[in-house]
Amino acid sequence: MDQDLLAYLDQRFSSIDRRFEEMDKRFDALEADVRKTWISIEDVRGQVRLVAEGVASNNEQLNQHRVEVARRFDELEALTHNAYVDLDERVRRLEATG
Repeated sequence: MDQDLLAYLDQRFSSIDRRFEEMDKRFDALEADVRKTWISIEDVRGQVRLVAEGVASNNEQLNQHRVEVARRFDELEALTHNAYVDLDERVRRLEATG
């Protein structure tokens, strides 16, 4: 082969080798970025799971509180109802005698 042709081919292949090395570096960086992104996504998923568990716990506590408050209002209503029935009866008797 001709020396000029060999020199030209060596130069071209060296240029192509440098391009592949640059691409390899870019792919390595991209792979590292993708790996970091997946790690971040898994972290966010874990945090979302914790928040969801907290919300579920709060909803359960809120429902228990709602039931307790409703029970207490029912007791208060029964108590005041009896008092008003008694008062109404006393007022009727007073009106009937007066």
